[in-house]
Amino acid sequence: MELIATPDLAFVVDNLEEGILFLDSNRHVITINQAALRMLGQKKAFNIKEDIIDQLCPALFPGASCAKDCEQTGTCSLMNQDTEKEKVEELSFTGLNGKKVTLQMRAIALSSGEHLARIAILLTDCSQARRLEEEVKGVKARIRGLLESTGIVSSDSTSL
Repeated sequence: MELIATPDLAFVVDNLEEGILFLDSNRHVITINQAALRMLGQKKAFNIKEDIIDQLCPALFPGASCAKDCEQTGTCSLMNQDTEKEKVEELSFTGLNGKKVTLQMRAIALSSGEHLARIAILLTDCSQARRLEEEVKGVKARIRGLLESTGIVSSDSTSL
């Protein structure tokens, strides 16, 4: 007996805010949800079957450190040998649409040997949070500059 019908499960996965890619044992993408497509920055002339499906996972994250490690070792660098510890990586790269993207990425090994999917890659978009952090740093620097120029704070002070 199934707990949930497969079409309903697919609907839920496709409507999550988090991105999900499912990979086969050779790290090729076999399916992807809509959130992950948005995070990867799909191009105008985009064909999911040509641009994503059957591609090696690291090809989707050009310049990311985990992609470089994955290409060099031939294994998913997010998959720990110690299954008790989850490895989470934050990576920044240029998306397929040319925009800078910052994602938090983690991998989960799928235990069923009877299905094609062997690894689930979960993506959370951190781009907006990182942009806001940079804005706050800039505001702090401007305030510090104003305070230093008025003599309220010395340039060697560590506060602010």
